[in-house]
Amino acid sequence: MILKKNIIISILIIAILLLGFYTYHVSKENSYYDEYTSHVLSNDIIRLASTIAVNDFYLNQILDEGEITQEQIDILQENYQIIGDSGETVVKMATLWLHRLNTEEMNYNHSSFPINWAYQFKYYFENHLNEYESNNGVMELSSEDLSKLELMNEVTQQWKSAVFSNIKSLDDNLIDKEYLDFKGVDADQTWTGVATDGYTDTYYRNMVNTNDWVDMVEEMQRNSIDYETEVKNSF
Repeated sequence: MILKKNIIISILIIAILLLGFYTYHVSKENSYYDEYTSHVLSNDIIRLASTIAVNDFYLNQILDEGEITQEQIDILQENYQIIGDSGETVVKMATLWLHRLNTEEMNYNHSSFPINWAYQFKYYFENHLNEYESNNGVMELSSEDLSKLELMNEVTQQWKSAVFSNIKSLDDNLIDKEYLDFKGVDADQTWTGVATDGYTDTYYRNMVNTNDWVDMVEEMQRNSIDYETEVKNSF
């Protein structure tokens, strides 16, 4: 009887140890997954925030001067490509992979504005403005083109507001002359852009578990809805 009791106790102890080991292993794996996902997400948001800030700067400059250079076209075109690519990664994380957003309520599967519109803006520079003939590298813009760029600028400013109001430790003053002389943002690089030193401490290991980036995507969507018809008709 005592032997049987000891065997049962031994089995229970082994089971508890195995369960503890399994729980620890799963917890460790989840921690590694969260860190990796947070790192990827943080880098995409840096690229998203930085390229939006740069395009906002250039669009304001172009609208003030009423003309555009080939260099500005190239940078805006490249940056809208990055905005689309990084935005797509962030939205997919929020909807398909991590299920942090209600796709039916926000309608992301059908009209994820920050993604689709960025590509439309890119194609506008690529397919239309590149046809302009320049005078010493400067192209005068028609009233129709200026109207389109004003709309593009309004939408870009809405995206910028959504990013900078929800994501901590970003500073668009970090887009300085040294950066503006650089030809866009390389999507394959981890560039700090508008991120301050506190950005890494705040998000690199835990971004995926915060609500900040989810709130950012939701606000980008809400802020874009009012422009849907106008963008559709213009681009």
